[in-house]
Amino acid sequence: MIKKEASWLGKEILALINDFERPNVLNVGSSTEAFRKNQQPHIDQEIFSPLRKAQVRITHLDMKKEDGVDIVGDLTDKIFLEEIQKSKYNIILCNNLLEHVETPQDICSALYRAVEPGGYIVLSVPPRYPYHSDPIDTMLRPSPEELHKFFPKTQIVKAEIVEIPNTHFQLLMANPKHLLIFCLRCVTPFYKPGGWRKIVSGIPHLFKSFQVSCLIIKKTNLHRV
Repeated sequence: MIKKEASWLGKEILALINDFERPNVLNVGSSTEAFRKNQQPHIDQEIFSPLRKAQVRITHLDMKKEDGVDIVGDLTDKIFLEEIQKSKYNIILCNNLLEHVETPQDICSALYRAVEPGGYIVLSVPPRYPYHSDPIDTMLRPSPEELHKFFPKTQIVKAEIVEIPNTHFQLLMANPKHLLIFCLRCVTPFYKPGGWRKIVSGIPHLFKSFQVSCLIIKKTNLHRV
C-alpha cells in the first residue's frame, strides 16, 4: 500500500465508524504486524493507529499464521465463512488483495456475506500499476465503477481514483538491480511467457503516474443474506 492511498483510506474509514455505537472492523488480507508497522509503517500510522485510539475493535485476517494475524483462514471456505459471519462486522477492509487471487468474485461474494446490513466494505485495487506477484498478479486493474460490479447489491458511498506521484520508471531507476531484471525480462519472452506478457503490458505506462481505485460501498438493510 502506498502512503497517499493509506492516508485516503484512513480518513474515510475514521468517518465511517461514527455510524456505529461499537464499530467492529475486519481487515482482510492484513499481512503481519511487522509488515503493517515496520515494512510499510504508514499503514498503521494512517489507518489502524487512529482506529485504536478511537477504541474500535479491529480483527486482522490473513492466510499466514504469524504475529499480528488474529484469524487465519480462507474466505472461500464455506465453513470458515460461516464462522466469520457470526462476528457481525460493521466495516470490512480489503485493500490490494483482489489482484492477487485467481477468483476475485468468490472473495467479493464472501465479503458481501460477512458484512452486516447497513455496514461498509472499503476496497482498493490499482488500475495503473506494474506487474507485482504476491504470490501471483492476475493483472486485475479495475476502475472504481468496474470494481463495484463485483458487488451488485450495494450502494456506492464514495469512489475515487487516487493519483500517486510515482512512476514505474522512477522505481526502476532507483534500484539498478530491479532495472537490470526488468530489461532482461523484457527480452526473454521464451521464459515463462505468461509472466512475460504481463510485464511487457506495462511498458506503455512506464512514465505514467500510479493510480489506485478506492471504493466505499454500503450493504443496505434491504440486502440481507
